[in-house]
Amino acid sequence: MIEKEALEVDFEKPWENPLDENHVGYQLKMLDRMFCKQMMKLIREEEYEGITMLSGWIMEYLAFRENEVTYQKDIEKSFHTGKSTIAGAIKSLEKNGFIARNAVKGDARLKQVCLTDAGEAYIQRIKRRKSQMEQRVTKGLSQQEITDFLNIVKKMQANLAD
Repeated sequence: MIEKEALEVDFEKPWENPLDENHVGYQLKMLDRMFCKQMMKLIREEEYEGITMLSGWIMEYLAFRENEVTYQKDIEKSFHTGKSTIAGAIKSLEKNGFIARNAVKGDARLKQVCLTDAGEAYIQRIKRRKSQMEQRVTKGLSQQEITDFLNIVKKMQANLAD
């Protein structure tokens, strides 16, 4: 376990290396960048131009909730992302025919977000690629190491939750 003193930062030395490999934040950022880069490469290989990681996750979320009514606010809450970010992704997905926003009876202001046939086809094609990526990123790790990693990341998320 890391001693609390070891985590304290000396703000009197602003010239310290901001890319210090011993900082959790730096390592998380590098892992995220590497993962996203590889995942986007796989998406491009499937010939889905204009799809971002967030767009893919939104479509997977909708597929997972296929039997539930889903609104934009549900997506915002689940992804802990701002309204404008989700709105932009949904607008792009709708423009490209992957999702549809359907009016809800009784309240014209509400729009249910649904996958289209094209969105469902995307999910089916990308599932194999996601599985490949999961195998690659966890290669050489035991199930216990994966479990420990997930537990640690969830604790960190809880520490940073608003």
